[in-house]
Amino acid sequence: MKAFLIIVGIVAVCMSIVFFVLAYDKYANYYNPESKGSYLYKNVYVGGDAYNYIINGTYFTGFSVLGIGALVLGFLCFGLAYIGDEVESFSSEVRKLSEAILRGINDVSRKM
Repeated sequence: MKAFLIIVGIVAVCMSIVFFVLAYDKYANYYNPESKGSYLYKNVYVGGDAYNYIINGTYFTGFSVLGIGALVLGFLCFGLAYIGDEVESFSSEVRKLSEAILRGINDVSRKM
């Protein structure tokens, strides 16, 4: 289970990087040339600049939220893997301690 959580965490962090790059592309790369014959349009959807800014802002917000969600998921998976490992080591320590206590009780009861 620990390996699965770590793999999911790595994939989620990588996906968050992809989403953040896409969000930055929508935020920083906008070009709408004045001439109609130009093919250099970048992140242009409709004729007016204001509408394109609104659309790109919405895309930026969506990709940013997806990026943050994937980043939180990744760190949550890493944390759960770490906590699971700590619980396993703690339970083995408790098991050793309880076995030692039971051996001590058995030794005392035999002497009686």
